Amino acid sequence: MAERKDALHADQGGDEPVDQAGPKPAGNHRFWMVLIPVILLPAVGGAVLALQQYPSIALKAAEVRMRFASDESDGEMIREYGHFTSLENIIVNPRGSDGKRFLMVNLGLETISTDVVTEIGRKEIVVRDTILKVLSSYSVEELAALESRSTLKDELLTAINSVLQRGAVEYLYFTQYVLQ
Repeated sequence: MAERKDALHADQGGDEPVDQAGPKPAGNHRFWMVLIPVILLPAVGGAVLALQQYPSIALKAAEVRMRFASDESDGEMIREYGHFTSLENIIVNPRGSDGKRFLMVNLGLETISTDVVTEIGRKEIVVRDTILKVLSSYSVEELAALESRSTLKDELLTAINSVLQRGAVEYLYFTQYVLQ
């Protein structure tokens, strides 16, 4: 056994002790200098983005709370209503009716922000025009079909919200819907 140890020392060039773990890599500190920024930069970027988007995230959170607020005492879901405004006597000729048919609607608009109600009041002419454009793009048959009402509501909400800058209308209600 002693001969084997001596042979190992002789092969390696002398009597110096040999490190059994092997040589340490020279670039280990470079690895950490690259890895730490790679991990930290996305985290910092995400934090900055979250802070910039906080107002819109808070608005969405309030909308979700408004839609799904629950009463903890009995476990039932209770809907909390927001602020309302209405647009009345909107009359339009459906597509392809040649002026012989018309649709008259009154709309109720619900939002969580009073600023949106004020903005709708200031931009009522533009909002009405937008609604007329959407409604006149539908045919009599489409307007008469009950199953198309939810699609119509969604399209109207999208169109109205495209005009607004201070928030959004969350719900749209038909308070009157007369097709003649």
